[in-house]
Amino acid sequence: MRFILILTTLLLSACSQTPNSFIVSPDQLVTTERQAYQGGYNLSVVDSRSYRHVLQINNGDEKQQLLSANKPSDSLIASSLEKALFHQGFSQSATDNHSVKVSIEQMLVKLDQTNFKFETQTKIKLKIEVNAANKTLTKTFNTKAATHGPLQADIAVLESEFNQLLGKLLDDIANDEQIQQYLTL
Repeated sequence: MRFILILTTLLLSACSQTPNSFIVSPDQLVTTERQAYQGGYNLSVVDSRSYRHVLQINNGDEKQQLLSANKPSDSLIASSLEKALFHQGFSQSATDNHSVKVSIEQMLVKLDQTNFKFETQTKIKLKIEVNAANKTLTKTFNTKAATHGPLQADIAVLESEFNQLLGKLLDDIANDEQIQQYLTL
């Protein structure tokens, strides 16, 4: 009986190991058919957050655990947005007069974990600035979500939910009519 108790304890503790990084790979709703060429743009992404982690785990009295993305957040946003805009008919070009600047203002999953339940709050805020023909368009895109459940949170599920939110937000940016209008000025 004691052997079963020790084995169960070891198995449960092995299941609760925290990974070293948080996998960020936005799920985008990109169609396979590309729109006709609309124009070119320069893209820059700046991570203006005061922190670099994506997941903050609060375990009550224990020290917080902070997990960063598997790749730099600015390069992940840049490659995903470039792909989404490409399918809208826009191509990145270093010589074009149109510029798109993305500022990552907030990108965080906050996990409050106890022995018997968890709660999460996810917030993503991206500020977009489009410059074209001596005109500037500035827009802020936000998304947030909250979840809760019994026992321990599954980090893979949190990653999946985060990637769906981020992908939807990037698709909203690429499909925004005002942004598309400024890129064709």
